[in-house]
Parts: sequence; C-alpha cells; structure tokens
Amino acid sequence: MVWYFLFWTIEAFVDTWTRKQHLPNAYLFHISVWVETLLLGWAYHLALRNERLKSWLLLAQAVFTAVAIADATFLSGINQMNRYARVLQVVLMLVYAFAYFEQWVRELRVRSPWNDFMFVVSVGLSVYYTGSVMGYVTLKNDPEFSRLVAYSTAIIINLAYIFAMVLITIGLWRDANPQAEPSLRRALH
Repeated sequence: MVWYFLFWTIEAFVDTWTRKQHLPNAYLFHISVWVETLLLGWAYHLALRNERLKSWLLLAQAVFTAVAIADATFLSGINQMNRYARVLQVVLMLVYAFAYFEQWVRELRVRSPWNDFMFVVSVGLSVYYTGSVMGYVTLKNDPEFSRLVAYSTAIIINLAYIFAMVLITIGLWRDANPQAEPSLRRALH
C-alpha cells in the first residue's frame, strides 16, 4: 500500500505541473487506472491465501492490462477518458474486495473486522468503485455537456474517493497501533 500512496503522490505532482503548463494530461487517466489496478492487485495477491483464485486473478490482471493498452491506443485514445479500462478495473477491484471479504468470513476470525487492515481497505475501495463507476462511464469531455452534471459527477466521485482514503488511513493507523482485544484487556486488569 505504500507504493500505492507513493504513486498517487507522484501523479499529483505531474498532474499539477501539466495543468500549470497548460498541457494535455488525459493520458494520466490511462496510466493511473493501470498502475492503480496493478498496485492494488499486488496488495490483494499478498493478502489472499487461495492459490487457485490468485492464479485466476493474475490472468484477469493480464486481460485487464491488454484492455487498458487497447483503450489507450484504439478504443478510446490516449487523450480521451478510458471508459473500457475503467469499467474492467471496477469489476476486477470488486472481485478482489469480495474475495477478501469471503476469506475473512471463512476464517471465522474472533477480532473485529475493523481491526483488519485489508478488510477496511476493501470496504473503502468497494464504496469508491461502486460509487464512482457510473460517473466515470458517463463523464464526457464535450463542452456541450452540462456543467451541472459534470460538477455533480465530480462531487460524487470525489466524495467516494475521500471516504475510501479516510478508511484506508484509519486502517493504516490501526495497523500501526494495534490494540489488545477487549477480552485480553479485561484479563490483564
């Protein structure tokens, strides 16, 4: 997850610089969706235990990479929104999150799911991807497109993203500051 945050930090600087230089930066949509999917897929690959499922998900990552390249080159083009890769990304990320939820339930863990870093990440990403997919799919670069619709879509996407980042931050904080389970705390007193 550290690489995920590092990538978004670098991407923010590149995005800001290209905007200040009045350069087109739609290509960043293609790069960020691909890198984000690979980094989150890697995190889930490390967290999931089912080797057969992990093999299938690696194949799905390869298919996603092929679609992302096709989307950037001839489906949408490098200077347009990457709708095809974005939709496939959402499906793939939700499969990862739900696979982790299933693993968590099957293991019948005694501790609260909110103390499990990847569980919290999965909740945040599930909210973000389900809350933003329609916005990304329907968003247009057309100047005739209603500004109100564009702003409303951006607000929904940003709120879903902020919610996900808050949950991931809470998960990181809890992972770095583990607390004793309530039953253990009572036993120690």
